[in-house]
Amino acid sequence: LTGLVSKQRQQAPDSAGRAKMGEAREGWSARLGFLSAAIGSAVGLGNVWRFPNLSYTYGGGAFFLPYLLAMVFIGIPILTLEFALGQVFRSGDVVAFGAMNKRLRGVGLGSVWCGFMVVCYYVLIIAWAITMLINSFQGSVSFPWTNYGSGPSDFFFEKVVGLGPELLSDGSLNRSTKIVPQTWVGVTFVWLCIYLCTFKGPKMAGRITYVTMLVPFAILIVLACFFGGLDGAQEGID
Repeated sequence: LTGLVSKQRQQAPDSAGRAKMGEAREGWSARLGFLSAAIGSAVGLGNVWRFPNLSYTYGGGAFFLPYLLAMVFIGIPILTLEFALGQVFRSGDVVAFGAMNKRLRGVGLGSVWCGFMVVCYYVLIIAWAITMLINSFQGSVSFPWTNYGSGPSDFFFEKVVGLGPELLSDGSLNRSTKIVPQTWVGVTFVWLCIYLCTFKGPKMAGRITYVTMLVPFAILIVLACFFGGLDGAQEGID
């Protein structure tokens, strides 16, 4: 694959040639912007919540070792190859894979589709988080879910997710398509933010990633320090 990329790079027109042909493609404003976008796309709920939970459940270091080996010998090489394709062809997935072989355009389409599906469910998760955040300010004395049903889980599933019973009264499967207004507003807001962050191209998106990538890390550090200083924190760590 590396040899194929090198051969295709020799055959690919340079940026000046593309500009003459009217195919100039806008790039990142700086390397830091690209790195921020790449790190921001890689770090998510899986890293912050799911991975530590799985590590604890399946033996800690015993689980971490195969993960580390897979990352070093599989993940990072494939990621480097992906970056190389983008650097050589300076185009989207479909064009980059199709430039190597027209039969590989399907691989490019598949990667675009996978990315779109990930964005779709992450938008909903962020909308849920925003909705819960807004609801947390509505209680005058306590949180709205303090005395709701069996607690926060019931409030979340009924008021935010709009999840009904699994079965209807007649025993048939509940295929509810209920729309929760506050969650719908949250989803619309998140999609609007995505559009405003990307419609100007990668240069504008790169500058925005400085905030969207660094601020969550800062918040996590502050929360870790705050909760680590509370009474009983050491018991939770142990």
